[in-house]
Amino acid sequence: MIEEIKRKGYASDLTVNEEKGVIVAALHFIDSINFYDLDGRMTGAVSFAGYYSIPIPDITNKYMDGEHSKKCFIDICSSDEYIFCLFDGSTDFTGNSLIYVFDWAEKHKTTLQPDRNLRKIATEKSGKYLLALSPNQQGGRDVVKYDLKKKI
Repeated sequence: MIEEIKRKGYASDLTVNEEKGVIVAALHFIDSINFYDLDGRMTGAVSFAGYYSIPIPDITNKYMDGEHSKKCFIDICSSDEYIFCLFDGSTDFTGNSLIYVFDWAEKHKTTLQPDRNLRKIATEKSGKYLLALSPNQQGGRDVVKYDLKKKI
């Protein structure tokens, strides 16, 4: 893979739990959730595809084509108990999102299937509920609340 594409392809969001000694990276353009210890050593990686998706180059074959590349994990948040990874899976943010839920021991607990496309997620420390931003038909954003205790 071209170095410029590789560098941008590894763009990710992070969450950390210092008590558990875990850092989690959700990669934007590669179908992977990576786990690290607090010294930055990778301890595991999870992908739900049969193969890793990778970003595609533009027509010059020198730069990443972010617009036409698959958007994978577009956001991440965490509670004391769980890590929530927001997956898109499209090139244009049009499909219903998935939320992959892990515990801090790198175990996949469940996959939540919201009824709409989500762009950002957040939870409070206890993990009782998840808040999300979802595009609406007026061109704005709706704030949606999901009760997690019924789902995990």
